[in-house]
Amino acid sequence: MSTFTKAERNTNAAKYGLLIGVVALLLLTIDNTFLVNRFLGFYILKTVNFIVYILMLFFIAKNVRNTHYEGYISFKEIFGFLFIMILVAEFISYTYTIIYMHFISPDFLEKVRITTANWMESNNVPEQKINDSLKSFDEQIEQSKHFNLGKMALGYFSVLIFDSIFALILAAILKKERPAANFLN
Repeated sequence: MSTFTKAERNTNAAKYGLLIGVVALLLLTIDNTFLVNRFLGFYILKTVNFIVYILMLFFIAKNVRNTHYEGYISFKEIFGFLFIMILVAEFISYTYTIIYMHFISPDFLEKVRITTANWMESNNVPEQKINDSLKSFDEQIEQSKHFNLGKMALGYFSVLIFDSIFALILAAILKKERPAANFLN
């Protein structure tokens, strides 16, 4: 039996999503500020950030299951909780990324481009492949300069779909049905 109403569950999920979003924001800032000039460090920390994000989702949801649902929760309930956390956390993270790239550090993508080019050159990547990659990068930088609400919404919903796959996996792991009472004894 749950100690949560649906509204309380949704409110708590939003609060935890806010917490995860703020942690993601801090990790993004550290990564973007200090490791943008270190190719491997930048991408390794991006991977670590994602793992931290998934682990936070898992442990918060597990704690809620054990604390508010007496250790038993349906797939639907835990997925709903995870999805609301993701909605809030990704909205904060996505909004911050846009603000960061357009206002805080408008040259961020150029720094990533230079770091990528230097890394490719130091690893003896063929010149043609470097040029092709940089041309593609330049096109992406140019596109990012043009604010397009439709593309931004599409990007946000793409991230939600990707994260929802992990939420489905976590919900499958965390769901725990209450055992049926044995009335025959």
